Amino acid sequence: MRPKVVCIIPARSDSRRFPKKHLEQVGKYPLIGILITRMKSLELIDEIVVATTNRKCDDELSRISESFGAKVFRGSLKDVIGRFTKASKKYKADICIKANGDNPMQCPEVIELSIKQLLLNKLDIVTGKNKFTNLPIGIGAEVITFETVKWLDENTIDEFREDTTSYVYNYETPIKVEGVRVPNSWTQSTQSITVDTSSDMLKLKKIISMLPNTKPQFWKILEIIGAMNRYEKV
Repeated sequence: MRPKVVCIIPARSDSRRFPKKHLEQVGKYPLIGILITRMKSLELIDEIVVATTNRKCDDELSRISESFGAKVFRGSLKDVIGRFTKASKKYKADICIKANGDNPMQCPEVIELSIKQLLLNKLDIVTGKNKFTNLPIGIGAEVITFETVKWLDENTIDEFREDTTSYVYNYETPIKVEGVRVPNSWTQSTQSITVDTSSDMLKLKKIISMLPNTKPQFWKILEIIGAMNRYEKV
């Protein structure tokens, strides 16, 4: 039987640097809608869940996420790994995709390779992080077995509970991690497409304006990297 794959999108509305960025309109889509739409295009994903907080300020984020076809799980603000784990349990995940809400251009092509690598090599985490892969920052997600998510929830110390996986990258653990292996053509940009600030949002909007005039699920990784490189030359 094929493992159940659940894409979990950690997101909240009151970021200090850029409040309500997930609701910012980018063309016809709010930022969170772009990411959900792109994740829905990957047939290997069985469920998409936006994992946000149980505070009133995240009511609108929850409503908009549901309008794009995602489920919503609401939990603790500060215990992000706890929230992620509970969402994984609720939706009976065997494999979890951690697709951060501030990375709307994460690519299904990278995630598909990550899932296959995780299963083939019997790994605990396959990451698209730039320092492991040389992919542009914000293009790759992290793919994690549910058993690893549980281990992280049980072992991550308070200092690192505001992120699902950062504990693994700061301490020696038994977790087996590999960077996703990708074609060299996918690493031909050193830029970031993560949205942390209003200036990042302006950059994203400009890059998207350089992409084919199609729906977000049809933007391919090489088109995105090409637009990023053209933006750099402007």
